[in-house]
Amino acid sequence: MSGHNNFWLWGPQARRFDPVIVVGGDEEDNAQVFEHIEHVGEMDSPYQMPYERHRAVSVCRGLKIPVPELWPKLKHFI
Repeated sequence: MSGHNNFWLWGPQARRFDPVIVVGGDEEDNAQVFEHIEHVGEMDSPYQMPYERHRAVSVCRGLKIPVPELWPKLKHFI
């Protein structure tokens, strides 16, 4: 499930959203959405685009916003 490009059009198919694995994003924005955020690593691969390297990976729990309200805000077309 992703807000990136056409993945966003598929919408949230999951019934449960705990935990959520977040790749990248802004720490302050993520803190507004989740009660608990645990940084567990970083994505880095020589096959990634340079601007996509060194992205934080976090396990997030305790969604503060209902998914139908949050989903439109996750749309990211590039």
